[in-house]
Amino acid sequence: MFELSVKGEIASAHFLRGYEGKCKNLHGHNWKVEVVILGKQLDNVGMVADFAILKKKLNDSLFNLDH
Repeated sequence: MFELSVKGEIASAHFLRGYEGKCKNLHGHNWKVEVVILGKQLDNVGMVADFAILKKKLNDSLFNLDH
């Protein structure tokens, strides 16, 4: 089995409506995201997938979620 992973990060903010505590105020979180793909065989170049394409797809997805 072959494995390829890419990682990214986003930041987000929220508050808990109706909660009595610190989290009722607007506060942020930082998230680490990891995408892992598995393959039983490699392509003719010797890769499970193209790292650059996978990284771009992850970054495009995270762009819409960040902040």
